[in-house]
Amino acid sequence: MKFERVMVKSKITNLQINDFGAEYGSIKIDSALLQKASIAIGEIVKVYNNSTSEYFEAFVTQGKPNEVSLGCGKYTELGNELTIISYMNVEDDSVNDWYDLMFPIKVIAEDK
Repeated sequence: MKFERVMVKSKITNLQINDFGAEYGSIKIDSALLQKASIAIGEIVKVYNNSTSEYFEAFVTQGKPNEVSLGCGKYTELGNELTIISYMNVEDDSVNDWYDLMFPIKVIAEDK
C-alpha cells in the first residue's frame, strides 16, 4: 500500500490586504508572485493572517500588480499582513528525495 504525505510546496510572506473585492472564498494575488511561488489559478491555499493569528483556506485568482484582495473580511482587516502557503502530495517513499530536490519555494512580497 502506498501512502502520500502533504508537504509545503511554497510560501508567500509579507503580503498586505489592500482590497475586499475578490469573489467570495477567493484571494486575488499579483500574478508575478503566483508565478514565482508556483501557485496556479484555482489552487486551494491556506491563508494565515499574521496580524490576528487567524487562518483559513481560499482559492486563488489572478490579481493585478500589487493586488491582494479577499472575498470576505470575516477574519481580516485592510492592512493586515498575510502569509500564503501552498501544498502538494508526495508519495511517502519519495519524501526525502522530494525535499532535497524541491525545497519549498519562499517568496517575499517585496522581492517580486
